[in-house]
Amino acid sequence: MKPVYQAGRPTGCMAACVASILEVELNGVPDCFDARDASGKETWDHFAQRDWLAERDYGVVEFKLAEGAMWPPTGGMLCILSGPSPRDPNGTLHAVVARTLYDTTGPFELVHDPYWSGIHGPLMHQFFNGQEPTIVTFLVPVNDKICPVQVSEV
Repeated sequence: MKPVYQAGRPTGCMAACVASILEVELNGVPDCFDARDASGKETWDHFAQRDWLAERDYGVVEFKLAEGAMWPPTGGMLCILSGPSPRDPNGTLHAVVARTLYDTTGPFELVHDPYWSGIHGPLMHQFFNGQEPTIVTFLVPVNDKICPVQVSEV
């Protein structure tokens, strides 16, 4: 993981998290990871994201977190946590890079906040307007052993 900040892309937290995990430059990650409509609502193009990641031999798995959900059981996995932005009371999401834990301290630990203030700390809720994260996203390496049939072949 190489920390990448969203500087120059005010709504670029998801793209910066993807860049951080894949260790690529921010300008190499397309806008489909942080697209918004005229009202400012997030309109991420999940098909474009899937296709861009597939070109790099990655897939994406996203889960909505239920209140108090404690998972996954495997510790040490990098992921992207999303939840209410601490800078926007209108429901915009903010994303950070986290690592899964499998111990009594909680299910995740913060690894990197791509917002240029560079806030870091042990409590996840401080990054999500005092609330818990609502979505966890994993970037999963895909190869013939894990995924023997390509999506286009199904």
